[in-house]
Amino acid sequence: MRIRLTRQQLIYFIIMYISDLVITYFITKKMIANEINKLLGEDVATELIIDIIAIIVIIIAAVFIIVQAVIYKFIVKVIGEKRKFTLGVNLYLIMLSVLPGTIMMFAIVMIYNDITEQSNMWITYITSITSALIYCILLLRFDLIDKKQMYILLSVLLFVNIVFSSLTFIYL
Repeated sequence: MRIRLTRQQLIYFIIMYISDLVITYFITKKMIANEINKLLGEDVATELIIDIIAIIVIIIAAVFIIVQAVIYKFIVKVIGEKRKFTLGVNLYLIMLSVLPGTIMMFAIVMIYNDITEQSNMWITYITSITSALIYCILLLRFDLIDKKQMYILLSVLLFVNIVFSSLTFIYL
């Protein structure tokens, strides 16, 4: 029997998903405004342009979380799962693992008002590592994988996350 989200978990997931997207919107808007102001040399950033770019980033982020859930689910299935679970449960676990990193990034952006490319790279690596670790611990806690499988999965996810993070910085 497949493990499904309970009604309460579904409500929590929706709240976390919306919270993640709203926080990402504010982070993106702040970072885009700072970059535009640096490029133009003065404070002439147009709110409409910044909002449009931020909304595009939010749409990409919303799709990316779903794609990430599908990829992670596939990796878990290949490594071996103790009990079968739905994509909804996987999305819930991914949101639980990603949200702390998003909140940390939001706090850093709001406190320091600007993030350099170098610090953004390190923050991305740190949040990728912590989210993979939290995700694996949650799978183990929900009794969806064995401890041995968790270590293998953690190694694979760390490798995949670091490679994708590195590719992001190479092409940006």
